[in-house]
Amino acid sequence: MVDEIDECLVLAAGDQAPTFESDLRARLIREVLSEMRGGRIESFGFERLIQTVLLGLGAEECRIVSRNQDKGADLIATFRVAGAFQQRVAVQAKHWQPEPPVERSVVEQLIRGIEAEMANLGMVITSGSISDDAYQAAQEYLDDKGIRIELVDGEQFAKLIVEHGIGTS
Repeated sequence: MVDEIDECLVLAAGDQAPTFESDLRARLIREVLSEMRGGRIESFGFERLIQTVLLGLGAEECRIVSRNQDKGADLIATFRVAGAFQQRVAVQAKHWQPEPPVERSVVEQLIRGIEAEMANLGMVITSGSISDDAYQAAQEYLDDKGIRIELVDGEQFAKLIVEHGIGTS
């Protein structure tokens, strides 16, 4: 009930009346997040879920890096922008609960993967939460190397799944 009250307060602050669609979307996001954290998915399944979502978002290719070849990136996705520019994305997957949050060390691990895979972008995707220290490490890497690292927490990932689906190709 607390979540529903919080949602109503957020909607009221934004001068938006709750609608069936917004209520349904919010419930679906909570349910997906709950399933990711407590359902039947394990770390390999979480990587496959990320792969499916990235392919659904337009990746031309997305491969899971085998454990014995993992240099800091669990998945490598290739996107083509404007039909001409290829973007290589290194992804670190963390199937975690909200606590403890993903820390700086995970971003540092991903940085090694970005550099080993010669990626243009990086992403940490977790079912949990992300610490301020991790955000700071990502910002420092952007400032230093000009390479962006997106940090996607469990709620953001659940929202991606609800809004874009996880259809099969």
